[in-house]
Amino acid sequence: ALDVSNDWVFNKRIEELKDAKVDYQALALKNFNAPWYVKMMPGDSGSIQADTSEFATRQAAQITTEYQAAYETQYKLTGDTNAAQKYANSVVAGTYGVTKINGKNQLMRHAPEKYFHIDGEDDDWMREQIVEEARNAMSGSWISSDIKPEDAIIIPAPYVTPRTAKEGRPLYKLMTLSPDGGYVDLLGPNKFFTFDKQKKIGELIDEAKKDAGN
Repeated sequence: ALDVSNDWVFNKRIEELKDAKVDYQALALKNFNAPWYVKMMPGDSGSIQADTSEFATRQAAQITTEYQAAYETQYKLTGDTNAAQKYANSVVAGTYGVTKINGKNQLMRHAPEKYFHIDGEDDDWMREQIVEEARNAMSGSWISSDIKPEDAIIIPAPYVTPRTAKEGRPLYKLMTLSPDGGYVDLLGPNKFFTFDKQKKIGELIDEAKKDAGN
């Protein structure tokens, strides 16, 4: 347990945080060079940029919450705003990334480009795997024919830990929008999508062998 003097310092730092009025979202988003990103904090009069979807709004709230928790934890321990910001930066930069996988710039928890990128290749193959999986899921299913596989998107699955992601096994929900504007889960409850990087590498090797034989 903290002794009286340490307890006093700890409580003093809590009060300092309350008075600091730190813009946690602005600090968090600086890690991603993302001026196009939605700014949706309560009472914020800043501009709303390109991505104002429900997903983007939820991600903005989530990244802000995680950044604030990391910042405040470190500040309570050190009383150093620079150390607190550095630690919080490392937390969110290690978890979030910029992705174009859903057709436009988005910040995403466990962005697939962080884990599945193949050096020397663009990331179009990931989009192709999403569409292929969506087409397979929709074949013979109850899903309306008005919904197209090409419109499928991914969102990060809940409960994926940073350790699981770093081991190359982040999971995603495969979704699309229905004509009435609601989300449709293409795989069903408790089923998730992930990318098959080894399959793509195998295809590239086969292509290289074929080219070498010509």
